[in-house]
Amino acid sequence: MASELHVDAIKHSGGTSALTIDSSGNLTTSANLHSVGHVIQTATTLSTANNGSYTSTSLTHISTFDVAFTPKFSNSLIRITFNGMVDTATSGGNVNPWFSLTFYQDSTDLTSGLTYNGTGFIQFMGSDAGSRLINYTDIFDAGSTSARTYKLYTRVGSTSYTASMSYPSRRRMIVEEIAQ
Repeated sequence: MASELHVDAIKHSGGTSALTIDSSGNLTTSANLHSVGHVIQTATTLSTANNGSYTSTSLTHISTFDVAFTPKFSNSLIRITFNGMVDTATSGGNVNPWFSLTFYQDSTDLTSGLTYNGTGFIQFMGSDAGSRLINYTDIFDAGSTSARTYKLYTRVGSTSYTASMSYPSRRRMIVEEIAQ
């Protein structure tokens, strides 16, 4: 039986590398070879505690979800995801309370290219109040192999709105490096 090895789906990232096929037909690679599109590494934070209630119209850092991360390759993509329950409420007769989330890398707003209402964000809107399962994901270029911290920020659309993560629930932020 003939075996084939297609190397067009593997990129070399410098240094000495090797492809090895053992007697059972299993393929192994050294650390500098990676398949385009696969996840190289993952880091995550998980919180099941009270993560606070937010009523500020300015971006507020939610430090519980900070993820320290060092990409292995500067040409990788970084996929950041926040998921978990967020409750919204309003007071004073207002309707449609909304809040927004944005990702930061250290002190840089990664979504600043989106500029609705003066800041980069993704907006979640509802009727008078309610709970929402949020699954917010975005992808960015790694740019370098420097250590960094990815952060989550939030703000509400009016001081009469509340975005709450105070009820215990599973909430997490996930950072993944994707090979290119």
